[in-house]
Amino acid sequence: MSLYKKSNIVTLVIITILLLLPSAWPAWAGSSLLPPRPGQPTAVPPPPSGSGGDSSTGVLRSEIRGTVIDLSTGKPGAGLVVLLNGQAVRTDVSGNYSLTDVKGGTYTVALQDLPNMFIPSWSRQVIHVDGVHQYTVNLEFYSGTPPGGIGVPSPADAFEQMASIRGTGAIHLQMANVKAKQNDLTGALASYQQALDAFKGAGEVLGQGQVLLAMGKINWDRGDINAATTNYQGALEFFVKAADPKGQSQALYALGSAYRKSGNFDSAVQTYQKALELGGGAVTPADAAAVLHDIGSAYQAKGDYGKALDTLQKALALKKQIGNNPREQAATLYTIGSVYQAQGDSNQAMAYFQQSSNLFGQAGVTQEQAVVLHAMGDVHQASGKTTEAVGAYREALQLEGNNHPDKGYTLQELGNTHRMQRDFSQALLAYQRALEAFKQESNARGQGQALHGIGTVQRAIGRPTDALQAFSDALSLKEKAGDATAQGVTLYEIGNVFRGIAKYDNAFQAYYRALDLFEASNYKRGRSIILNGLGNAYAERAEYIQAMDAYQRSLKIDKELGDEIGQSLTFFKIGNVYRTQRQFDAALNYYAQSLAVDQKFNRQREQGITLNTMASVHYSRGAFAQALEMYRQAVAPLRNAGEVREQGIVMHGMGNVYQAQGAYAQALSSYQEALKLKTVANDSYGQGITLYAMGNVYQLQSKYPQALEVYQWALSLFNNVNDKTGQGAVYYEIGNVYQALGRLGDSLDAYQRALTIQTQALPNAQLRHKEEVAIYELDSNYGTPDADTIRIKPPTMEFIEKE
Repeated sequence: MSLYKKSNIVTLVIITILLLLPSAWPAWAGSSLLPPRPGQPTAVPPPPSGSGGDSSTGVLRSEIRGTVIDLSTGKPGAGLVVLLNGQAVRTDVSGNYSLTDVKGGTYTVALQDLPNMFIPSWSRQVIHVDGVHQYTVNLEFYSGTPPGGIGVPSPADAFEQMASIRGTGAIHLQMANVKAKQNDLTGALASYQQALDAFKGAGEVLGQGQVLLAMGKINWDRGDINAATTNYQGALEFFVKAADPKGQSQALYALGSAYRKSGNFDSAVQTYQKALELGGGAVTPADAAAVLHDIGSAYQAKGDYGKALDTLQKALALKKQIGNNPREQAATLYTIGSVYQAQGDSNQAMAYFQQSSNLFGQAGVTQEQAVVLHAMGDVHQASGKTTEAVGAYREALQLEGNNHPDKGYTLQELGNTHRMQRDFSQALLAYQRALEAFKQESNARGQGQALHGIGTVQRAIGRPTDALQAFSDALSLKEKAGDATAQGVTLYEIGNVFRGIAKYDNAFQAYYRALDLFEASNYKRGRSIILNGLGNAYAERAEYIQAMDAYQRSLKIDKELGDEIGQSLTFFKIGNVYRTQRQFDAALNYYAQSLAVDQKFNRQREQGITLNTMASVHYSRGAFAQALEMYRQAVAPLRNAGEVREQGIVMHGMGNVYQAQGAYAQALSSYQEALKLKTVANDSYGQGITLYAMGNVYQLQSKYPQALEVYQWALSLFNNVNDKTGQGAVYYEIGNVYQALGRLGDSLDAYQRALTIQTQALPNAQLRHKEEVAIYELDSNYGTPDADTIRIKPPTMEFIEKE
């Protein structure tokens, strides 16, 4: 009896978002304002009778109207100027405005020329007008201090052998067996059918049952589980007629496996239980252990982990009682470990995986031991223990050898882990080796995923053209393989690349294609990830209503899935939107909700990131004492997670606070510590940022030689990473230093260099001090190792329980 067990570790990744919109949102903001895809109308109310265009000219027109409200007093904003794509409209005494005869197109609506100290709730709204409908865009502002106060600006931002039967049927049966051994499955099925017909003519019930059992095995091997299920059901009926309990046991076991393979786990459990209940010696202790193992696997697949562990422990106890079977015990130990892994209990998972690996090693079964080591690597990877993960994957590769069918998958995960470590050269090498392994197997799907990994590395090292080429090649292979879900993941990454180079129309096109694929396959988590990307893109374009709408829709999905970690990410993203709008209390509220989830699941790295971001909010509002306290709290979890670079970023933030307070000696001390940590982490860009800040401190102290020295050092680092905005910012400050020294010619030369570089930079580019943003965008690391990579095939293990 064969016991098939697949490791169940299927992770992804993917990046989720959140929430019910807070009361600070405008009342009209709840409706979806995501732009329509080509050919689809905008979901807005129909215009009132008599509006919607000029029938005499055939030109379609819309109307944009709304009300402006002072949130500080609740009164209408009378006599204020509303700007619609440059056209000014003034509100009446009730705060109302309107613009009629509006052509179809994209319009930016914003309050213009507010009195001093008046602050808009949203800097601008962007709507897409179809030229037919009426649009309502309400605007709000604060005449007093908004929630959160007004502070200083932030610096920026996975069968048994057949019995012998005499006669013609027996001859056909043996011929079928030979063809099956030759892997001629079609010929084997034809001979089995002849044997079945012969036994049927002879009235041999037992023979028919045995042939159908064999046919089921052939159809199983062909991947036709429906046909195999029908064969096993027929075999069971004949064994019952023949009063053959042994045959019934075999058929029930096979039928249960077919149900499990089809995802019909309730029927699988019931069928396995019937096999166990057969008397008359039909089920040996070894058979019972095998059946218990598969019942546990079925419960695991159902997500009923308590029953899975209980049943698997019974199987393990029975196997230990039988004794002298290290391979069989190792199989169940491995499965128990995978259940704990699915529950997120990495300590218990590792304990059982280690026992399993040791027993497989004692049995000399290297193939199965390699699978367990791969799983151990996955646990380490998910726990952020990247060094241990690399070690486990490399050990698995040594056991797998050159021709192992899982080699490509292990290399793929090795690449994912190196990417987590930001060791991009090793990640690229692993992905390229995985690509070659998949090519040798003619595995198009695997090749597509390896190319996807290569694309993620190229994107991370700032090579968007190479990234797009790799993703495009990956997409073509995934389309050939017919893998819609994997296509959607790659389209998501293509959207991210375009977003990174500010080509938002291309990004939206890729995101919406992915969304269509995920909606067609009802892949909810994928939809949440795409909505996350859309929210990010809208937020970057300052289209905050659309961003919030996308985040809210993603949050709804996360709640349906019970994904608290995904909700945490979305709390964080909404906090970012509120912070951008300088609504600091609301931002801190959502960051606190995100932090609570991270603490619940002991996500050390994420706790550190969120605390760092909360500290930057306090800094932005001028609450320096609270900022320093938050920065200090952020250090410990980042140290626990082994995040050296991120610790440096926190220290940089502390330096910013000291600098703002005029405590220059403490600022320089914090910056020096940040520089050491970033140097250890090989973060050239981060070193440049910190040196730039140090130069500013020296300049404030009129220590111009020291300022020039660190500015030149920062400039060399920005040159190495080809960061134009950093280069331009440094040259500007060098110009300031030279001017202060009276070296006016040198000053003009530095300013001219800054100007020249600025024109080469991307539109709207600026020196983004990521130290104060969130230690890089949280979604780029959420769900690692597979936020952007769906594991294409977990390693497969086949255990022979009884031979």
